Amino acid sequence: MANPESKKEQILKAAVDVIVDHGLESFSIRKLCNKSNLSIGLVYHHFSDKDEIIHSVLEHYGISLLRWVGENISAAKGDTEKLKTKILDGYSIHKKLLSLIIILSNYFTRSFYRETERKSTASLMANYRKILIKIINNGITSGNFKVDNPEVLASLILGSTLGINLQASIDKTLDSDAAAELMADLILSHISVK
Repeated sequence: MANPESKKEQILKAAVDVIVDHGLESFSIRKLCNKSNLSIGLVYHHFSDKDEIIHSVLEHYGISLLRWVGENISAAKGDTEKLKTKILDGYSIHKKLLSLIIILSNYFTRSFYRETERKSTASLMANYRKILIKIINNGITSGNFKVDNPEVLASLILGSTLGINLQASIDKTLDSDAAAELMADLILSHISVK
């Protein structure tokens, strides 16, 4: 018998593909089932509705991306150019996920108008913020960089990421590469290399 977690992972991967290929507004469980070759019953066994799938995609891939960034920022050992390269490499390697994040920035914005989405989004953002603070504190502890206030920087990165990605989803002249460059510059402008 297949591992249930692998089916859940298969559903999440298919959801990413459907959202990136068709957009968030066109996302449906039927399209997800067609993409993943899984039954609707199996999808509903793991998720109650499409909003839960979207939230799970944000949680799973967002946290994975943040952890990857944290590991690679530490590897830069405080060298500003290496740090920028690591950030940009991360955006390049995870380009599909960044496209997803740009699309889902609209979800975050929209979620403030619906009570059920607002609560789950607030929880997700709190988790993202905790991970960012941990990444920043690890960089400080390891001597890679100096930051005056890790909590403020984490909030700034989260807010700016949403803002830049929302801008990229609206302004088609700002592609994911330009958004990545903006994010790297923003992060580096608030970190002093030791």
